[in-house]
Amino acid sequence: AWLAAALWRDASRAKLTEQFVELVLAAAARLQEGLTPAATVLATVSRSQGDLTRREREVLTLLARGMSTAEIGAALSLSRATVRNHIQGILTKLHVHSRLEAVTYALEHGLLGGM
Repeated sequence: AWLAAALWRDASRAKLTEQFVELVLAAAARLQEGLTPAATVLATVSRSQGDLTRREREVLTLLARGMSTAEIGAALSLSRATVRNHIQGILTKLHVHSRLEAVTYALEHGLLGGM
């Protein structure tokens, strides 16, 4: 039940890609073999770069440049509410609690390209 709940929570709302399904099946197999704790597997699956949408990656890049919500909105022609929604999606998918944590994680794991 927890795996189904995690899948529902972490899967992209727009699509459930073949790659994601393969990652989940591999994670489930490892869990059955007792090789990896559930939290670690789910964090790995949900933190993969492919889970962030193109727009979320754009917002994350602008966050890393120190832009405010209003500045990001102006740069991307989005409302502040939409920018906040993208930021919340980023925080959820990366399992972090702040913008700073998201940027730090992204820098440490190469999610920002050449930054």
